Amino acid sequence: MGRAGPAGDLGLSHHHADGAPRGAGRPGVPDRGGSREPRAGHRRPQRATAGGRGAPHRGRRERRRLQQLLDGPGHAHGQQPAHVADRRSPERTHSGGDRGRTGPQGRGGRAARAPRLRPRGPQHRRAVPPRLQRRPADGAARLQQPRAALPDSRPHRDPQRDGQRFAHHSAGRKGSPAGGRHAVAGRLARPLGGRHAGRRDPQLPYRHRAQRAPGIESRHGAHRALHPRRRRDAALRGDDGRSVHVDAAVDLRGDDVPDRRAGLRVRLPRGQHRDGRHPRRCARRRRPGRPAAMNRSPQQQIPEPFMTRRFPFAATVLVVLLGGGLAGPAAAQIEQYTPVTDDMRAAPPAADWLSWRRTRSGQGHSPMDQITTETVDDLRLAWSWSLGPGSQQTTPLVHDGVLYIANPGEIVQALDAATGDFLWEYRRDAPAPGNSFGGPPPGRQHRNIAIYEDKVYLNTADAHIIAIDARTGEAVWDTDVGRGVGFQYSSGSIVADGKVVSGLTGCGRYREDTCYIVGLDARTGDELWRTSTIALPGERGGDTWGDLPLMFRAGSDSWIPGSYDPATRTLFHGTSQAKPWARVVRGTDGDALYTNSTLALDPDTGEMKWYFQHIPGETLDMDETFERILVDYDGQRSVFTMGKMAVLWELDLETGGFRNAHDLGYQTFADVDPETGAVTHREGMIPELYEEVFWCPSTAGFKSWRAMSYHPETEAFVIPINLNCETGVFGPVERVEGGGGTGPVRRTNHFHPDSPGQLGELLSMSIRTGEVLWRQRFKTPINSAALTTAGGLAFAGSWDRYIYAFDAADGEILWSRRLPTSIQGFPISYAVDGRQYVAVPVGAGGH
Repeated sequence: MGRAGPAGDLGLSHHHADGAPRGAGRPGVPDRGGSREPRAGHRRPQRATAGGRGAPHRGRRERRRLQQLLDGPGHAHGQQPAHVADRRSPERTHSGGDRGRTGPQGRGGRAARAPRLRPRGPQHRRAVPPRLQRRPADGAARLQQPRAALPDSRPHRDPQRDGQRFAHHSAGRKGSPAGGRHAVAGRLARPLGGRHAGRRDPQLPYRHRAQRAPGIESRHGAHRALHPRRRRDAALRGDDGRSVHVDAAVDLRGDDVPDRRAGLRVRLPRGQHRDGRHPRRCARRRRPGRPAAMNRSPQQQIPEPFMTRRFPFAATVLVVLLGGGLAGPAAAQIEQYTPVTDDMRAAPPAADWLSWRRTRSGQGHSPMDQITTETVDDLRLAWSWSLGPGSQQTTPLVHDGVLYIANPGEIVQALDAATGDFLWEYRRDAPAPGNSFGGPPPGRQHRNIAIYEDKVYLNTADAHIIAIDARTGEAVWDTDVGRGVGFQYSSGSIVADGKVVSGLTGCGRYREDTCYIVGLDARTGDELWRTSTIALPGERGGDTWGDLPLMFRAGSDSWIPGSYDPATRTLFHGTSQAKPWARVVRGTDGDALYTNSTLALDPDTGEMKWYFQHIPGETLDMDETFERILVDYDGQRSVFTMGKMAVLWELDLETGGFRNAHDLGYQTFADVDPETGAVTHREGMIPELYEEVFWCPSTAGFKSWRAMSYHPETEAFVIPINLNCETGVFGPVERVEGGGGTGPVRRTNHFHPDSPGQLGELLSMSIRTGEVLWRQRFKTPINSAALTTAGGLAFAGSWDRYIYAFDAADGEILWSRRLPTSIQGFPISYAVDGRQYVAVPVGAGGH
């Protein structure tokens, strides 16, 4: 820091809004790592001297210069005004000089210090020139800026609206000019956003301090005058824990600064707090310095509308965005319910989202085109809904204007899809079980639910499937699929020709039962068939496990919903790796069928029509269990899938024959033959006990549960990728019933060598050639599935709370907004009354 200037210089240096540096400190005082920045909205002078002891009166000169700045050009440079404000009180003024000083440096030989510019309370007001006083009668309700060097960063405001708001605050109060605010003339002018902005006015008598200054919007969203830690529930939830009607939508403002917040306008009855208490009484009960009650106007701004609750898990929210104006609530939609038929599921109405990825082909594409590349910038918040605490990776369903959504903890809710109004809720009473193999954690995620005819189907953490009446939320039947032996569901079912079909997880422990896919009667819940996802001894493929007994053949979970082709009446499911992961730990180096495979099943009997094993004998936890997408092009029908190693596989839909394998080139552990699809592990990539191995991707995978989406117009998949690698060491497991598991004893994650410092990537890959058409990289992971629409858009969300809209043709980011927490789950698009919506589940990290 430099010293102050010569005696003739002003010697006063502030940190102005234009970025000019501040002045030097006093000589002899050590620099504490740079000058502290003044608090936003204050212009604090430095207590500087020209030359230390023996310098002339610096305090007097600084005070004189400040007064000239306040008084404006009417005072000539160097002229002392008749009266100088003293910081102790507006009445205690004196003519020139420092009272009580004994010499040129004042008492004790020290240079005089500049007065404090912050008010210390109503008893310590300063005189302010008349032209800078706030005048209620003019209706502006704002302070004038004393210098051009302090630009006004506030957005343009409507003077008529400002006047109305100010009149609401000031009319009819005694003791103030023209019925306005009390004694605000004693305030020193400062930029909006200062110390007392929006808090109890220190200039008012105590009994009036609850009457706040009106909240001012800044260009960053709601002004901090309205307390930035107001939780979203202050606006969206009532005392009974249910939704308060949001009567006006919010413009989610542009956001390229991490701590900017969106505002939410909620209509409350005039003069009434949301819990019915009188607003002024509510304000009086608050501690001094805290925000007063929300009683300023019928429309209150509440900043940070999505603030999470402090649950053991971060709160999760469903955010619904609207491309146009708000639609009114549909009357009695739940009473006008239309049963979902097989024909309707084969060709869903454009306005509905009836399956996990909208259609049973798994494409994750919406034919709605009201929101386009030209109109996407008009997206704004329509409503939001709080979900229960727990792990969250959900997918809403929409039918007949009703949105159905699963909450963590085995809760299903029905909401009005246009307004977010609550319709009904199903909450399972049974507690999450524990068992000898390790029960599911509380608040386990539900990636999807299913709907068919008049029922909604929920898969539970203890491997039950429950049918719920879609009109009322009442349970119809409950089938125990897991039979109480530790199997679990983390995803929902797919319905095919009246059969509810789903695969299990929780298959890593040693037990007599293997993992399987089950089919139930959709009307009664009766079990029709179950098919093992592990080749049994003595059956086809049984010898690929060597001589391992059935109990020690573990893994092959099918934990992602399948797809269905009604033309061939074939179900397509993927399976995961064998367990324990490493060959040396599980005790066999064979192919271990049917792990990491695509299975084609008959929906009536569960019989396996064909299978294709993507990674035989896989040994590093490289799942291939994710979505199977059915696409017809050039007269051929194909099944596409991509697993953790980021290889796009194309198979013949009818025979399972290999067609193509397009490797993105990020994985480091195997070679893939593009002609045959054969996978060969590279040297050193098959772990041995207690030997450290480095491989890419990590066990989290490049591609994981975050589903890709097919965009028909560009004939390409939009794929969320997270670039990561891992170092791991494997050790033995206990070979007893209930033993087993994954096997690693130590794992460490790393950035990918090709992408240091950037974890997330969204890319578009051609289904014909495997060429990457475009890619966008992000510092944080892409944390949601992809959604494409007929409007030429692709949607995806990231860990750092942004939801993005991309041009599906070239990947340009057309629109983005920062939401309250990490984007998590499966975005969907639907329509009600001709208006298109985008629904986005959010919840930090899914936990």
